[in-house]
Amino acid sequence: YNANPSSMQAALLNFRTEPLEGRSQKVLILGDMLELGDWSQKEHCRILALAAEIPEARLLLVGDHFAQAYNSLAEKPARTSLYQNQHLLAEALKREPIRNALILIKGSRGIGLETTTEQL
Repeated sequence: YNANPSSMQAALLNFRTEPLEGRSQKVLILGDMLELGDWSQKEHCRILALAAEIPEARLLLVGDHFAQAYNSLAEKPARTSLYQNQHLLAEALKREPIRNALILIKGSRGIGLETTTEQL
């Protein structure tokens, strides 16, 4: 349940190769990597670019750092939704549940994504 640039990269590279095995989609729920200091913008952009390379994946980004990274991109990844915090993500998941998907959840502990599993 913690995240830093190297653990996020490893998770994304592994997730990319996971077969759907009958599921209809891949969904990435990515929360901000906290406490990166001056490296934050660059690393969030890099991780977002890696996530966007996963074919037809749906991206749910949580937090201000990923929002800033997303907004700074000239070409926005398709199928991306931004949420200011975990509570807003949880509300969205209650309204529109994710069905029949392979899901990766990863973010810094301070984002609180572990509570998202209750809505999945």
